[in-house]
Amino acid sequence: MDKSRAGKNNSNWKGDKAKKRAKHYRVEVKNGAAKKCSVCGTTDPDKTYEWAQLNGGGWKRMCRSCHSRYDKKQNNFHEEVIQKVIENIKLPE
Repeated sequence: MDKSRAGKNNSNWKGDKAKKRAKHYRVEVKNGAAKKCSVCGTTDPDKTYEWAQLNGGGWKRMCRSCHSRYDKKQNNFHEEVIQKVIENIKLPE
């Protein structure tokens, strides 16, 4: 693709409304393929490495197992928060 039509110059640019895979692709193009896990430190060539989007908005290189554990921990946290909110809602009597 012509660089003058890349990113914001492209008529199909969605910015922050882009799908998850498109955001991951942008990070990989900008920073290169993840080849090391910044959580456990592995560089095993047989493992799959990914860019994980952090809740604070940043990105971190992770192997698939660390990425999965991170996502599960985040999802459990959100489920606990939602459950506490539901428990504290007072319904009209």
